[in-house]
Amino acid sequence: MTILYFQIVIIFTLYIASLLGKKSLVVACAAWTLFTLATVFFSGLILLQLITIWTCYAFFKPAGRNTETARPSKIESGETTVLSPLQPVSSAGRPVSKLFEIPPPVGAVQRKLDSVNNALTSFTDSVSLRMTVNSATQALQHTVFTEKLGIEHALQRAQTALKLRAWREERGEEDWAHFQEAHARFSKLLKPPTDVAVAKPSPGWQFPDFTIAPGPDDADLTNTLAIAAKIRTLQSERDDFLRDMVRQIWNNEPLRIALLDELNKVGGAQTWDSLCRIAAEKNKSSARLSFGALLRTITTQATGSLPPESAIDEALTPRSILTSAAEIEARVKALELPYLVHFTRVENLPSIMQHGLCSITTLTEADVGFTANDRLRLEGRPDAVCLSVSYPNEKMFAHYRWKAPEQAWVVLVIDRSVLWTLNVAFCNHNAADHRIRQQPLDDLKTVSAFDNLFNPVQGLPSREESKLLAFDPTDVQAEVLAFDTVSPDLIKGVVFSDASSQHNFRHCIGDRRNLVNSEGRGFLGARSYARKRGWTY
Repeated sequence: MTILYFQIVIIFTLYIASLLGKKSLVVACAAWTLFTLATVFFSGLILLQLITIWTCYAFFKPAGRNTETARPSKIESGETTVLSPLQPVSSAGRPVSKLFEIPPPVGAVQRKLDSVNNALTSFTDSVSLRMTVNSATQALQHTVFTEKLGIEHALQRAQTALKLRAWREERGEEDWAHFQEAHARFSKLLKPPTDVAVAKPSPGWQFPDFTIAPGPDDADLTNTLAIAAKIRTLQSERDDFLRDMVRQIWNNEPLRIALLDELNKVGGAQTWDSLCRIAAEKNKSSARLSFGALLRTITTQATGSLPPESAIDEALTPRSILTSAAEIEARVKALELPYLVHFTRVENLPSIMQHGLCSITTLTEADVGFTANDRLRLEGRPDAVCLSVSYPNEKMFAHYRWKAPEQAWVVLVIDRSVLWTLNVAFCNHNAADHRIRQQPLDDLKTVSAFDNLFNPVQGLPSREESKLLAFDPTDVQAEVLAFDTVSPDLIKGVVFSDASSQHNFRHCIGDRRNLVNSEGRGFLGARSYARKRGWTY
């Protein structure tokens, strides 16, 4: 509210200046502008004050006044003076000076006032939202900051301890004893006297809790979403800090052990567990074989000989070597590929659980009712079911949800054995993409086509940059076309878009694992966000 009152002061002073004349108004506007640029550091507030100042200038600027008296021309013999019908005339027939201008239309004034009011309201709402978010997350921000500070201080103490240990080993026990004696003496001298006020010791080590939910006062959806976004940002910043710390210490075993000791002294055991978790994720991703290395291992097991590494780099596999379902199975297991997924409208779920996941052609021939997502089927394969590897086609899924915001959805989690037990084709882009449609169908059913799912794609970020797992296709729109029906027993789990649908359709999914992913979370969010957060089904 302080900001709003300050804007009112600006408006009032500019109004007073406008009464003194146009020059006074210009001087006042210039003075306020210089004051704003010189003293205000928040860019949003600078913009607001400049808008307020010069909107007031446009509104209060005096209009040009005609103060000259209209003089009639000399009346010659036989001539008459013609006056404008709008020009005031005195009783003597002479035109009178216009003392007042016609005021501007009321509608224009109202529009200007509404514009200023809307701008002020929008800014006030923005400031209020920011204050609400900061108030709700203030304790968490403090905890995250103090934890970072505590880790940095613990690292400094650990480095000092290692330096002292090295110095002790180099100089011997006699010098070490002298050092301890001198250290004790100086520590005593530096200790403050008892009558001097000493700052209270800091509280015990606090571990941030990112599961904090907005309270009942935060019922407004906008506030709730903003608070949740702020919490996610704080968690991301903390994770980045811990990753940087892991990079600094994890390969230095003495420093790692020393840091553990220092954290244990101050009660930072939970923080150490977080560092260990980050390190485990880092080591797991670095320890996972690249796809080329996995291929070389599989090829060695299959043929008994090791193909040249350069051949693997140029072309991951010759079709003549790996063409069987057994080789696809070996590759899937080597990649630890967990499952396939398929999204559909929730009303299709009972039919799918009864008949299986069928193509449009099969459903039409069997006269089974269904609601299709894509009736155009631009890829030209209505006889196939579109599946995705490990994560839905986020762009297409988001498009359908945007078109029908009230529609409920399910994501089916399908057994990976579909890849080698059914008649399938592998598309490293969307099946409707011209790069896929131009290829013969038989070429898409080979092991080479499976390999291409994981190859780098020009125009897309690298796999490392996107933090993809080994089994994630490079293009999130990559598809697997299944030309056979996916039987109900191959559907291992169901993810609902809302709790109401989960309750209403629980009866038809049996004992399969089922859960809810709200909008923006899990399968209903971006794959890049899920991977950077370490989320998996």
